[in-house]
Amino acid sequence: MLSKIFGKQKTESKTSTMGKFSLIAILVCSIGTAVIASVAIPAYNSYIRGTKEKIALNLAALVAQSASAYYSQNETAPSIGELNIYSPSGYIAVLQGTTVQVSGDGCQGYTAADFDAQSVTWR
Repeated sequence: MLSKIFGKQKTESKTSTMGKFSLIAILVCSIGTAVIASVAIPAYNSYIRGTKEKIALNLAALVAQSASAYYSQNETAPSIGELNIYSPSGYIAVLQGTTVQVSGDGCQGYTAADFDAQSVTWR
């Protein structure tokens, strides 16, 4: 009854071409992926580098602030061990006079100079 309303249904079987990919489609997808990766990878590396720099700068500022507080209380320059500061993994803080130098984890040369000024600069 339904076949009379909607017309004859074909009983022939066709081979489906839905599961096949052409070489051009694969090349277009590969090129698109390469373009996205060429933009995303440098952006990600820049993000990671910026994060490591911020960690180093924050550690240098913390050491400078703690050393300034120690100096104002004891009237002597502290050693790094007397400040009881734990460095993040991969970072080393060196205290020399009124200068703090933080290095490690790909970020070398970050310095917090002058305990009184509490300034953090990069050299």
